[in-house]
Amino acid sequence: MNINTLSYSKYLVAVSAAVCVLYSAQGAGDGLTQNGANSSITNTGTIITKRKSVRQTGGTIANNEGRIVIDGQAVITQDTLSGRVEYIYNDKTENQYIPQIRYNDVYFSGASKKMLTAPSLQLTADKKFSSDASALFTIDKTAGIDAKGKVDHNGSINPDQSFGAFRMNGENSQDIEGKGSFQEVDLNNGAGADVRNGGGFKINSKLELTKGELRNSAENNFEMGESALIVRSVEGSVAHEPIFKENISVKYTGNGAIASGAELPNDKKVLKTLTVENTGGLTLLKSVTVNDSLRMAANITTTGVDSTRVLTLASKNNPEFINPDAEVIGSIRRNNLVADSSKIVFNNQHTYAQFADASARGGVSELTYTVLPATFPTPDDGQRVKRSMSISASDLNGATITGGFSMRVGFGWRDGSSVDETGALSIPEIVLQTLSGGTWVNAGLNNIQSFAANGWGVGQAEGVQSIGSFSFGGSTFIPLALNAKIMLEGAYRNGSMAKDLLDSSLIPTTPPSIYPYNLDPNRAFINVAKIPDGVVDWVVVELRSEQTGGNTNVQTCFVDTNGRLVGLDGKSSLRLPDVKSGDFYIAIRHRNHLAVMTSEPRTINPKTIQNIVDFTTGQGVLGGSSALKPVGRNNAGSLVFGMAGGDVNGDGKIDEEDAKLAWEETNKENEYLNTDTNMDGVINTKDHNTSWNNRGKESVVPK
Repeated sequence: MNINTLSYSKYLVAVSAAVCVLYSAQGAGDGLTQNGANSSITNTGTIITKRKSVRQTGGTIANNEGRIVIDGQAVITQDTLSGRVEYIYNDKTENQYIPQIRYNDVYFSGASKKMLTAPSLQLTADKKFSSDASALFTIDKTAGIDAKGKVDHNGSINPDQSFGAFRMNGENSQDIEGKGSFQEVDLNNGAGADVRNGGGFKINSKLELTKGELRNSAENNFEMGESALIVRSVEGSVAHEPIFKENISVKYTGNGAIASGAELPNDKKVLKTLTVENTGGLTLLKSVTVNDSLRMAANITTTGVDSTRVLTLASKNNPEFINPDAEVIGSIRRNNLVADSSKIVFNNQHTYAQFADASARGGVSELTYTVLPATFPTPDDGQRVKRSMSISASDLNGATITGGFSMRVGFGWRDGSSVDETGALSIPEIVLQTLSGGTWVNAGLNNIQSFAANGWGVGQAEGVQSIGSFSFGGSTFIPLALNAKIMLEGAYRNGSMAKDLLDSSLIPTTPPSIYPYNLDPNRAFINVAKIPDGVVDWVVVELRSEQTGGNTNVQTCFVDTNGRLVGLDGKSSLRLPDVKSGDFYIAIRHRNHLAVMTSEPRTINPKTIQNIVDFTTGQGVLGGSSALKPVGRNNAGSLVFGMAGGDVNGDGKIDEEDAKLAWEETNKENEYLNTDTNMDGVINTKDHNTSWNNRGKESVVPK
């Protein structure tokens, strides 16, 4: 082969005879153009294009054992360049467009922006990627840099964007150093990477620890930018805590379990959001404080009862359970407590505290729940759910509080085909109990009936005024129950009631603060995750010791399509846990139907659960059958009576005012409104007619 050697100043250029070379020390033609399909350049020294370009339209730039220094633009059609390639264009008024191909050793400097803007193409550096402080990169969102060897980065990548992929994905251990800034760094190298020469670089948006360990130290460290995200997979880790700014978020991903590491800040004020999505969950090896959001698709394990490791959620935001079975196993602390009847959720979606108002919260500033699934509490008398729970409280100064508050406690345990902690216990009889003098006793003033829902057993107790050890066990008393039946004229259709409101998802999961639900002092505490199948609406049951005056007990419950009054599970008879056996007048109230009441007191005791208080017959009702409205006939041909519909304003009488209100809201739909007297979710003339046809009727139930 004929080799021509051209020497200019201190630079040496060796090319094959077949190549056309436009090269001079100065002048407008200064550059390197290669064409010809079979041409090639063998470089053993330095090729410099000064202020012009490298343009390749065919052939190859092969066997580059020296340097190619590009002080201008480059168009390179081959996919790989060996040797060292330097992009040094230094005109800040112009961009330097970088071929996104594979390099052995690539270096960047100069004030011209280094543009990697070809979509979906990667720039790969096999041996070394380096830049000086003047290098400013612009990278397309779908492009990126793959560094498979050493990284010495002192420039800036996409400083005005939140993206700019930089991947360390070599096969052997890599080094990373420099004082530059990245937007995104992804370590995906099983051999890991070492931070060298003091580190000093900054990752502004995201660090992904996909595979391998990022080996940093106090002496060789890097900085995470404000509001940056660390994504750690099962096979990735970081050796030492980075230098953190504020509002750092951490996310766990992948298949398998993860034990926490240096990715979690020690400073209690730094971690904004913690997300656990890896299938095996997260085990915390230190206490962690989350200042904004906790998102869980898998379990977080702190430890057992005696451990000091605690997960603290220091915001009013409740945990988000992406997977409804996810929970915190161990201790979770909440120290930004609300006192407006809102749920303060702890270990799982069913475990919470509620304070009706500030006075009910007393001096409690912080609550810690410790829940241990699949663990019998001590002592276990054989009547316990296989799950233990403890609660502690403290004031603003961190001093322990043992009383002076009253809260509702919600609790949940697993009751599904895959995990069953209930055993042989009857779920409706399970209540929250606290340890007193070595004996389990019912906690609180009122244990509301427990029920099963979506693989969980769920219960709640109102008026809990103590801390300590709790369990879920068989009640120390048998709660009374009411077996009653009513029909609502508006919802009645051919022998049963329609569930149009349920089918349109209009029934609120907490009874609204309107008549008659606001008669129930526990209304705000009543909540279901989902309205059960077959439910028509909320109703209120009132037990009176006297027909007028006397003591009253108010319970809010559901009525189903068959007219049965049922508990929060939509199936069981209405439990009356805080009612003692006795004789009661029984009144039923609904938001747009006239209230009715028994004409005589009915006996309620553990033996009367089978006795049905049936208002649909028109008998035994105060005011007689005229207090009701005939709505149809049963299979035997007898009249079926229902509560008269149309009392829109809840004043106990149906008149023109009620009809007027229904008329004014005609054409409204998909709302839970009192003017919807036929309870189909749409306001039209049918609702107006219900009130108009029943005008003049009044409830005889005393106020």
